[in-house]
Amino acid sequence: MSNRLFYIGLLLTLIHCGVNAQTPWALKPYAITLPRVTTAQQSSTATVPQQAGNIVYNTEQQAVAVHNGISWGYLGGGDTGEFKKSAIFYNINSPSLYFWTVPNGVNQVLIEAWGAGAGGNIYTNLGNGTITCKGGGGGGYISQLVNVSPATSLTVQVSGGGRGAAGNGVTALSNSGGGNTFIRIGTDGISYIDVGGGEVNGAGGYRGGISSNILTNVTGQRGQDLVMAYEPRGSTDHVLNLKLGNGGSAYGTMPGGYGGQVTTLNGGSVLYQVAATDGNFPGGGGGCGYNYGEKELMGWLSFAGNNNQTICGNDKCKMIHSSFITYRYYHPIG
Repeated sequence: MSNRLFYIGLLLTLIHCGVNAQTPWALKPYAITLPRVTTAQQSSTATVPQQAGNIVYNTEQQAVAVHNGISWGYLGGGDTGEFKKSAIFYNINSPSLYFWTVPNGVNQVLIEAWGAGAGGNIYTNLGNGTITCKGGGGGGYISQLVNVSPATSLTVQVSGGGRGAAGNGVTALSNSGGGNTFIRIGTDGISYIDVGGGEVNGAGGYRGGISSNILTNVTGQRGQDLVMAYEPRGSTDHVLNLKLGNGGSAYGTMPGGYGGQVTTLNGGSVLYQVAATDGNFPGGGGGCGYNYGEKELMGWLSFAGNNNQTICGNDKCKMIHSSFITYRYYHPIG
């Protein structure tokens, strides 16, 4: 009997402790209620300060939005990028000038532009024991937010990459620089984006754009010059090993073209040779070659517009020789 009473007393004690462990305040449904706004309200300074660190709940996106000081981004699953969709424009045959009309609902585009890379030079004997072989410079790069209006026409110029030099291993014929990439909005003639192509002397393409809303602005990488080493062979001969200059790369891309490799006997007859390679896409400069410099492959131009509609029609999907054009778009303003 005493044991039974002990067990009952212990059970009552455990039940009593369990009830007391769940304090009344912990049972209340505490939560933080964020401002609930539409996309239009979210992007309006009249309703929401456009400042870094501000947090709201977007009722149309059904997601929490956080401002980073430049734009709004969304937390949660799914495609949360500010500019979600894309369309590709290209023309494989030649450089081109063409026009893009801003779709309805688009009032801002995110533009990334790469200038075309320069063609590679060729092994050149300048006399007095001086030789040179520079790769072509990489194209410049810029990313920028540009405010636009629906139905406005954007003029897009995507120029060709530079040609590689050609010659006989002693005197070089000329290579050429990469073309510029620029964008003009409306009829005011102002180039809102103007990114330089790589240069024939190995210099990288310049960076360009209007001062406001520039996110990233990087000059193209310089093309490298050759590296050489002498190796004696016997009492009178020597072997000359040449690592010809690589092409410069454009920002955020694969390396430029690789320069060739050459081994000569006494600086004359070729014992071993590896050809240079083209510049990589987009905007990479061509590598320097012994008989032929290599060409630039392609630059790149990327548009991102902020609405949810498709803008790549059958008559607009083109590829430009030196640049690859992509439009990404999302509708953050309604």
